[in-house]
Amino acid sequence: MPTKHIDNATWDTIESLTVKAVGLTGKLIKETDVIRLLVETGARYVTEQDLKNINGFKPKYGVVSWSTDGTIRDLGTISPEDYAALLTTNQPLFTGVYGQTGVGKTNFKDRLLTCLPVEFAESIQVRDADDGLITEDERLSLFKSFFEKSKSIIIVEHAYDCSSMITKFVRAMANSNVNFIFSGEVGASRKSTFEAVSRIMRNKPEFTYIGEPRKSNDDEV
Repeated sequence: MPTKHIDNATWDTIESLTVKAVGLTGKLIKETDVIRLLVETGARYVTEQDLKNINGFKPKYGVVSWSTDGTIRDLGTISPEDYAALLTTNQPLFTGVYGQTGVGKTNFKDRLLTCLPVEFAESIQVRDADDGLITEDERLSLFKSFFEKSKSIIIVEHAYDCSSMITKFVRAMANSNVNFIFSGEVGASRKSTFEAVSRIMRNKPEFTYIGEPRKSNDDEV
């Protein structure tokens, strides 16, 4: 029966599963047996993010994607499951996961990889700033893998917002010889995007910028 530690909805679930277990086994099954099974099974799959959510934790990471046709999209706090579907059908993508400390960036990355087909997940190059500072050489290596070899990339960065993340994306490119395409949706990061384009044009005289900024439902370049 419900107690001060088990609410009515949870107890209803336990009772329902107990009845089902009795029907399947033809034996007497106690509610405590079902509770034990639920705890043992759940403990194997619960994540750090799930534990944080107990007290109402809401992830505040952001995700920005860059496709090989140049489109940059700020997807905000998209779920790992939804992004896995997007990544699978639009690969390769250069994925940036941004946010400050303790907002769920690494948990998103870990959960995302489990949502992808195993072979595809193992083919993705992953770099998490929590594992150590990401150097300029590493950034260039990742960009080359994406733009020149069409490899999907996931990079987890400490960045305040999408604008900061995009600036990190292009800073290394502006001082490199890597050819890349930069265009598409940039959302709230428009100002930083224009600054990034200006930086690239100063450092890469051969850089060609075609198009115009325009205002619609989303800011675009």
